[in-house]
Amino acid sequence: KKFLHFIGRATWDRVGVQMFLRGKYLSDCWTTMAPTKNRARVVNDAVQKILAMNSPVGYKRDMIEYVLNPPKNTLTDDTREDLISFPNNVTKLQHLYTNAFVEIVHETDINSFFITEKTIRPILFKKPFIIMGCQGYMEGMKKLGFETFDSILDESYDTVLNPTDRMKTACESLKTFIDRPLQECIKDLKRIEKILEHNYQNIISLSEKNKINLKQAKTFDNAGL
Repeated sequence: KKFLHFIGRATWDRVGVQMFLRGKYLSDCWTTMAPTKNRARVVNDAVQKILAMNSPVGYKRDMIEYVLNPPKNTLTDDTREDLISFPNNVTKLQHLYTNAFVEIVHETDINSFFITEKTIRPILFKKPFIIMGCQGYMEGMKKLGFETFDSILDESYDTVLNPTDRMKTACESLKTFIDRPLQECIKDLKRIEKILEHNYQNIISLSEKNKINLKQAKTFDNAGL
């Protein structure tokens, strides 16, 4: 079973989740940290945010080291800039969803409700996801007509106000799911097939209503999955 985590900018929250995944579940996860042309600015911003965290000094030191010397990206050679616009930000990662169970999505803004391709991608490929976004992000999705995955994933993280605590709670939710036997995880995915199909149809419908060009997304339906 594989769990996905794709990030561009190395923000403190993204680094925290990727360290958790690679530290505990390296063989069970596919992760990327796409290089960026503005790396110096991104690194400086991430380090300053990490230093300001109310966390143990050793943990913050490990996070900074991860930002400065990230693991080699073996999944894609694309830079962050290559993965910004549709359909590149979807098609270039499509093959990685074939055997995936859950994606951990880090939205661009963790302080306000704002949907980008990061959330759209697992919906198009019909995979459940955990969102590291603002408080109430999943509730916001429901208001747009999407169904979430609280029948198989603990989504209590969505109610947590403090971003650091929300990240930790989301990691615990993922840990609970990953630690379960493979056959149980497979059964869970079967149970939510109707939800995944509903969400796929909903994103296509919303894109057409709002004149967003997701027409190519229809060709992703089960393509190579």
